[in-house]
Amino acid sequence: KYQILQLMVLSGIWVSDGAEVLIASCILGGLKEAWGLSSVVKGAMMSMIFIGVCCGNLIGGTLADTQGRRKTVLIAYAGIVGFGFWSSF
Repeated sequence: KYQILQLMVLSGIWVSDGAEVLIASCILGGLKEAWGLSSVVKGAMMSMIFIGVCCGNLIGGTLADTQGRRKTVLIAYAGIVGFGFWSSF
């Protein structure tokens, strides 16, 4: 039971990363037209998302090894909520 619960909790972080990429790819098409973005700028914006995911995974893995998984997962969820709320302004 514990392993299933842990898998479900950790899957939430992976799902939120995937949702961010999916939403960004949908929104960037409309932003390209509305803001007159070039394909290079649109590609750079999408690349920034992948760079952020990569850096987050590297930092999260290191923290999980040194601080423990529970603390790291709680920090990750707090970051998702906090930065998601902050980016809405």
